[in-house]
Amino acid sequence: SDARLRQLEKRQEEIGRRRHDLQYSITRKSSEVAQLEAQSDAHVEVDALRRRQREADADLGSKINEWRPRLVGLLGQMPEAAAAETQVMAELQQAEEQLKRQRQICQEAQQRHSAINARRGAAEADLRRS
Repeated sequence: SDARLRQLEKRQEEIGRRRHDLQYSITRKSSEVAQLEAQSDAHVEVDALRRRQREADADLGSKINEWRPRLVGLLGQMPEAAAAETQVMAELQQAEEQLKRQRQICQEAQQRHSAINARRGAAEADLRRS
């Protein structure tokens, strides 16, 4: 009976060790699964970003192909991006300077017009008094 009791205690200890080992294994595997799920989510996000990049590249390519003939017609040739930017900036500056000159001319004309109207009003007032 004592031998049988010791045998059952040893068996219970062995079952306890196995149970502890299995719980440790399950915890470790659960952690690995969580890590793999996180990596999988990251892969899905990366795939989505790559797909959006391909779509944006395709869209940009189609827009370049759409605008290229218009730019070539306007500029006479298709310049490199930096050269085109320089040329556009120079044209913009010239347009702004021309607009500034036209505004100044318009302002001077308005001032002359106001002065003429003031003199005319004074002359008409003088005529009425006479």
